[in-house]
Amino acid sequence: MPAQLNLEQRDWLEALHAGDVTMGESRPSESDGTWYLHVTATRDGEERSEVPAEERTLIGVDIGEASLVTVCHPDDDGSPTAPELWGDEGKTVRWLRKTYFTAKRRL
Repeated sequence: MPAQLNLEQRDWLEALHAGDVTMGESRPSESDGTWYLHVTATRDGEERSEVPAEERTLIGVDIGEASLVTVCHPDDDGSPTAPELWGDEGKTVRWLRKTYFTAKRRL
């Protein structure tokens, strides 16, 4: 079967062939008479931060159901702060998810 390479992804395919990339799932799909092969792959990336590791501030982010987003970061002493919750939008998001789920199931 003839295949055409997406030139933007050539380095990924070469790394896959060289064994520098871990291949995941691959799946063929068709769109308007054209077939595509979707391949998932994972490779290590390099850190590109100009800030030294000792000066970086770590934060924790949880995207959940009770609160749409919860964020926690260290204070000046390095102790975790109380989580900041954004929960008002969570009800709207849950309602939209349920509404669209029900609509898709009915269709």
